[in-house]
Amino acid sequence: MPSLTDLASHFGGEVVGNGNVAIDAVASLSEAKAGQLSFYELSLPKEVLLESKAAAVLLKKEVAADCPLPMWVVSKPRLYFAQVAKALNAKPARFAASITGISSKAFVADGADIHKSAAIAPLAVVEAGAKIAADVFIGGNAVVGGNAVVGEGSVIFPGTVLYPNVIVGKRCIIHAGAILGSDGFGFVADEKGRQVKIPQLGGLILGDDVEIGANSTIDRGALAETKIGDGVKIDNLVQIAHNVHIGDNTVICGCTGVAGSAVIGKNCMIGGAVKILGHIVVGDNVMITFSSNITKNIPAGESVSSCMPAMPIARWRRFVASLSD
Repeated sequence: MPSLTDLASHFGGEVVGNGNVAIDAVASLSEAKAGQLSFYELSLPKEVLLESKAAAVLLKKEVAADCPLPMWVVSKPRLYFAQVAKALNAKPARFAASITGISSKAFVADGADIHKSAAIAPLAVVEAGAKIAADVFIGGNAVVGGNAVVGEGSVIFPGTVLYPNVIVGKRCIIHAGAILGSDGFGFVADEKGRQVKIPQLGGLILGDDVEIGANSTIDRGALAETKIGDGVKIDNLVQIAHNVHIGDNTVICGCTGVAGSAVIGKNCMIGGAVKILGHIVVGDNVMITFSSNITKNIPAGESVSSCMPAMPIARWRRFVASLSD
């Protein structure tokens, strides 16, 4: 069990107070107890810090004088907290201890290539030609389509579907109910107005360290690939349409929709319920606040907002009327 000093020696930062306290878990300030590390940010009430029973706390230097607990002083408490939590939970609860190897109740087609260290839960399906790398976990009722690839250390939660030929990188986390590689919404009207389906022949490629939230959907490309860069984090209930490209380390919050062929740069922060039109280009390091409608290209480094806060309906009607021609 590491001490506070051991952790600071590994991750950096300065220990103030008793560095010999043992740390075996992490917890919130209000719930933490002996042996547990927590963190404090300036947005939290100071009383939460003063009343905490944590073994030690991560915080910034400017609030260290107010802390009665052993302290680990760092520049970004939340970041260090996440790193310690990951280190102390090398095998998180998502790995069912009883599931090792390939369950006799899973369906694995002949020709599927599964590493001996992978775990396949009951009722999972792995189709012919699929490749499952080392230390992968495939949850119950998940489907890995033909010739799909799941990279080393990735976790596919129950009920997830990877369509054929989808490529998932290393250390990815795909939460329950996510659908990866479904057909894009592509149709064209014939002379009689009937909608004719355009075959969706492209692929879907996820980079390394990507996390996809529960019940999110990412379409395959129409002809080329839909691409999700390394380190991208996508929340629950997000729709990514065909041929979209998302740059490394971009974060997309829940209920956002990105239409076909949009390009989103690296290190962007996109709030919940944002709508991005097709073929839009969003530059690197852009921040978009919640519920914004993006109808034009956004240069790199911009922060934009177009949402309208709720207001009494009579006032809203007057406001909208004032915008009319």
